[in-house]
Amino acid sequence: MDNVGRDKGALDGVTVACIRAAKGVVVWQSAERYHGVRAHRPMHLATLGQVGNPAGDLARAEFQPVGDVRDRQATRGAPLGEHTRFAFSWSSSAAPNSIAMPGYPTSPYSTAFAAGVSTDVTEDWKVSLNAQTLHEEGGLLGTVYNSNGSLSLGNDHRSNEVGIGSAIALSDRAQFVLSAALADTAATNALPGLVQNVSALMERSMSATLATRDAIVEGDGLSLSLAKPLRVVSGSMGIETAGVNPDGTPFLAIKTVAAAPAGNETDLSLAYSAEPREGLRLSGTITAQNDANNIAGQRAAVVQLNARLLF
Repeated sequence: MDNVGRDKGALDGVTVACIRAAKGVVVWQSAERYHGVRAHRPMHLATLGQVGNPAGDLARAEFQPVGDVRDRQATRGAPLGEHTRFAFSWSSSAAPNSIAMPGYPTSPYSTAFAAGVSTDVTEDWKVSLNAQTLHEEGGLLGTVYNSNGSLSLGNDHRSNEVGIGSAIALSDRAQFVLSAALADTAATNALPGLVQNVSALMERSMSATLATRDAIVEGDGLSLSLAKPLRVVSGSMGIETAGVNPDGTPFLAIKTVAAAPAGNETDLSLAYSAEPREGLRLSGTITAQNDANNIAGQRAAVVQLNARLLF
């Protein structure tokens, strides 16, 4: 998905963290569109990154739809008055694949619903509030596994998120945007594998963006964003471990490990889009990531180029 997209009007639609399915993974997507520039890249649930686990860290994961069954989504918005707007979004991922095969990786099934409202506090200040819920089967926050396998984290998970956004107009063409979100995931117990339980998890994200339109040519969009993608900040897992008593008898014990990753990803993004001719929109984003994928010390650079042609 492009990070910069232009819509007609200073605020087209509600500032709501819409949840939708992308490549089979339901994502929490910040969709602030002020003066035609999206505030920052989508915040994937999968960007929670590495989860401490003696059996192997759980990394960011995505999967492709299997067969011809594709993602489904629906969105709707409506004004509630001259200065207020309401919107909601529903999505469902592609059909699940619980057993990994060559060319068909393991994939969960996810459904999500989001609703939000935005309002003009003053002529130059806009505020939005949103609430979201996510249901996953065979996956946890974007992590993919076999629900009946030794590394299963449970077959059924529910997550909820609340978020707030604020945009301040700096001029007729530029706005400064702030957003933050807090999410939680319900605990899971009596699991079949080495992971015996997963406590309630808490996640959070935040971003700040300077967005402008008509920066170089008429109709273009330019934004500079600093973001902390959604990340687990508290929670734990109970791992079954084996040991030997002083008298030589073996025993099994549950060891509690922290779910929060060692790294804390920070993204700095520069995005630009332009419409060289009617019906053709080109966009590009350059992102520098520190502690990429929430792996401490890992750095990465991401370049995205997109073209959209309307007939």
